[in-house]
Amino acid sequence: MLRRALLLCPVAALALTGCGGSDHDDLASCLVGTWDGNPSEMEPELARLLSEDGSVSLTVSGSQVQTFQADGTYHLAVDIAIDLASDGPGGDVFEQGTAEGAWTVEGDRLTLTYTSTAITLWSAAGSVASTMRDGTYRVTCSATTLTSTVPDDTPGSSRTVSYTSQRR
Repeated sequence: MLRRALLLCPVAALALTGCGGSDHDDLASCLVGTWDGNPSEMEPELARLLSEDGSVSLTVSGSQVQTFQADGTYHLAVDIAIDLASDGPGGDVFEQGTAEGAWTVEGDRLTLTYTSTAITLWSAAGSVASTMRDGTYRVTCSATTLTSTVPDDTPGSSRTVSYTSQRR
């Protein structure tokens, strides 16, 4: 089960992509810039992945920064620690590295296509290279907040994760 959650961490990283409440007429121009995600907002989803009732206790910390360039290129940098404090074996899990790709917008849909990924997940049990999956997400955007609707692994459901951004 932990391996499944670890393999889904890159998907959670995509959840940190966002936009929220459109102050901009043009979604593409709103996205251009650098956005800081808040990895601790992944805690409820990771707890749900590790136990059906979400009873696993964990803490997520670190940083995740996404940069959308006006030329359609995309950069993701993650440095996340997950501290598992459940009844079973606890411990730390880490996700660190970068990914590069391209982004496009059509209507309220953001599509990310990855061209290279150098992100690794590791714990005391070992490590695994992350595979970032290309995806299309429903997004809205304001000057400071990004929100995206990310598909859940349950048919017909989705979750929305909101983040406050800092443009650099």
